[in-house]
Amino acid sequence: MATWVSVLDTDVLPAASAERASIAAIRGGDDLLTFASEAVATFRGAIDGRGHSLGPAGTIPPGLKHYAIAMALWHWVSEGVPENDRLQTKARRDNAKEAEEALQAIREGRLTPELPDGYSGPGRVGSWNSENKILSRTHPVPPPSTQWQSADESQEPYANPNAPSDD
Repeated sequence: MATWVSVLDTDVLPAASAERASIAAIRGGDDLLTFASEAVATFRGAIDGRGHSLGPAGTIPPGLKHYAIAMALWHWVSEGVPENDRLQTKARRDNAKEAEEALQAIREGRLTPELPDGYSGPGRVGSWNSENKILSRTHPVPPPSTQWQSADESQEPYANPNAPSDD
C-alpha cells in the first residue's frame, strides 16, 4: 500500500523558472496547473476504469507521478504553442510517449497501480478458486509415470479397440 500523491504545477516546472514564464507569455497565461490536473484525472480515470480503488481526490500512486508530470509538461509546451525545438524537445516527446504507453497499459490491465493507504477490499485481479469447474479430460495432465502402455497382453492396446484403425 502506498500513500497516493498529488501533482502540482510546481512539480512540472518551478514557478520561478524563466522557461515557465516564457511559455506562459506565449500561451497568454500560466495554466500549467490545469494541465497537471488533467493528467492526474486521466490516470485516475484509467485506474477507476479497471475497477481498482482510488486514493483521495486529486491523487495518483507515487509510481505514476513522473508519467503525469511528463504528460502535463508535453501538453503544456505543445498545445497552442508554435513549433519550437527548444521547448518541444525529443526527450520531452519521448517521456510523454512513455506516459501514454503506461496509461494504455493500465487501461488494458497490463499495469496494476499501487493500492491507496487504508484499502480493505477483496483482491483486485480475480478471486481464488475461480477456475471453471467443468474440466476437460486432460486437466490435470496425468503424470508421466502413468502415461505408458501396458505390456500385459490381456489388455487391449487402445482405450477403444472398436474404433477405426489409425492407418
